[in-house]
Amino acid sequence: MSSLAPSIWGLPSLRQFLSDVEATVWDGGSVLLLDESTPSGVTEQLLQRFQDSYTANELSPAQGITPLLSIVDLVGCDKNLAAVVAADNHVVIVDGRKLPMADLAEWKVFLHRFSLARAPLEGGLAVLFLAPKGFSVEGQTRVEWAGRLKRIDAIIWAEFHVPSGRSTLFQDLAVNLATELCGWRLDLIADLVTQREEDIVHPYGWMSRNLDRASSFEGSFGTRTFSCPLHLSSSLQGKECDQRIWKAQLASIFPWIEEHRIRIVERYKKFLRIDDRLRQLKVFEVENIELGALTYQLRQHVPRNEFEHMEALASMRNDLAHRKPIDAQKFKRALEISDTLR
Repeated sequence: MSSLAPSIWGLPSLRQFLSDVEATVWDGGSVLLLDESTPSGVTEQLLQRFQDSYTANELSPAQGITPLLSIVDLVGCDKNLAAVVAADNHVVIVDGRKLPMADLAEWKVFLHRFSLARAPLEGGLAVLFLAPKGFSVEGQTRVEWAGRLKRIDAIIWAEFHVPSGRSTLFQDLAVNLATELCGWRLDLIADLVTQREEDIVHPYGWMSRNLDRASSFEGSFGTRTFSCPLHLSSSLQGKECDQRIWKAQLASIFPWIEEHRIRIVERYKKFLRIDDRLRQLKVFEVENIELGALTYQLRQHVPRNEFEHMEALASMRNDLAHRKPIDAQKFKRALEISDTLR
């Protein structure tokens, strides 16, 4: 984890979103379709992006003032559409996400008239209208946030916030867990990876402590619709959370279990045999004997703590093979014994 806090808008997909918006300015601007999954600060980021090239202003529309007059007061031009359209090198960022329906309808009419008047010109005013999902204006370019956030963004955000003092196994598990479990909730990702190791292995306690942060909004994460894990937990939809946790553990813990299985085979190879049962299972080499069979064959040949270690590994592998999260206590015990076997 770095000591310098990055901007969430530095993530690849978020940077691309800002670039796509910027590209519309030359042609008069666009409608930005945002939703609850859009990270905060989009207006500030756009103002910062345009500050060296344009006179950029933020407009929070007030009730009772027409769109035309609102912009006129901001850019300081004559009170007619032609003068507004011709306001060269000006960018106005209008936040219309909280406007009532009647005001949105008025802005819709104005933006349509604006786009028709602006289209023939090579320069002039650009209007970026931040709108709720579903808002559209005929003839106006739309830049939509939904579906923008990718898995790589979540991974980068998780990797930045995970504490660097942890073992590689727990860093990897924390990143995979936060990505799979939290999806578009980047705020939860940044929080979850910093939690105790107990919460990384068994995150249900962390979810219970944070139910007040739940969101019922179904956002987009890559190509799929993705519900907030805290909302799933609060609405008793735990099976979906189980599957997300299982997927993260499969990616991080299964390779760790397999490494131990290989070491056990190498260490006790002289005691291993391919019996009829293994042949029926299409196992013809001792290197491919799974943990259950290893535990059975080596029960008389290994110290008690190593036998307990093998039992815990076999149980965890069995859980993962059956699409179930592992038993946290068995994982804890396996880790404790692993430290003594080094």
